[in-house]
Amino acid sequence: MTTNIGPAAPENGSAPNRMRILYVEADAKLARSAITAFQSQSFAVDKLDAARFLEAASGIDCDAVVIDLNQSSEMGSSLLRRAREIGLRARIVTFNGCHTPSDRSKLLELGADECLLDPVSIERLVTRTRRLLRRSAESIHTLRVGDLVLDYANRQVTRSGKRIRLKPKEFAILEYLMRNAGRPVTRSMIVENVWKVLFEGLTNVVDVHVNHLRAKIDHGFEEKIIRTVYGIGYELIEPGEKVA
Repeated sequence: MTTNIGPAAPENGSAPNRMRILYVEADAKLARSAITAFQSQSFAVDKLDAARFLEAASGIDCDAVVIDLNQSSEMGSSLLRRAREIGLRARIVTFNGCHTPSDRSKLLELGADECLLDPVSIERLVTRTRRLLRRSAESIHTLRVGDLVLDYANRQVTRSGKRIRLKPKEFAILEYLMRNAGRPVTRSMIVENVWKVLFEGLTNVVDVHVNHLRAKIDHGFEEKIIRTVYGIGYELIEPGEKVA
């Protein structure tokens, strides 16, 4: 049984279908600013501290959880691991404590859906959360990132209307990259989600498959959307976005 975090009816009388987030507070001043920014963009926002969040995690019913890491990636790691073990299924966005690409990689592997590298503005936090939720609400049959469309019901991929023929593993890797568009994924994450095994020896095979995939997806297009993130893995970039 799920728990609806927050009031049943927003005090301002706004429509009940607004995106609802749970903000996990570490700094009261930062929380006030962030919550005000989310509310100004029509989010419904509820707030808990870390301890109360873990107590309620298994029954939380919201669109996303936004976690202030309080400048500690270790605290974030512990919080994420425990929340996912308890059974939290909502999307998770973390910020204010992801200092390095390796911090980001670790937090993503532990269950974060978006991890914003420091320094990050509140405006970017709101934008990236909205983008994550928009991707989650896409059609049940297709994934779309800019002009790239993946139809997994018919196993077809197009870019700007041009059909791109992929081998099964290339298709699976692209689907995983598109589901995580805008954030780096490690080679180990790709192995686990595409090959369904935990075997570091396959990471070199990932490089080969991604190189073949990139040659097909980016060939003939001025804007290259599959990039190597050195020290981490790969990222599919949303067209037009400047990646930090």
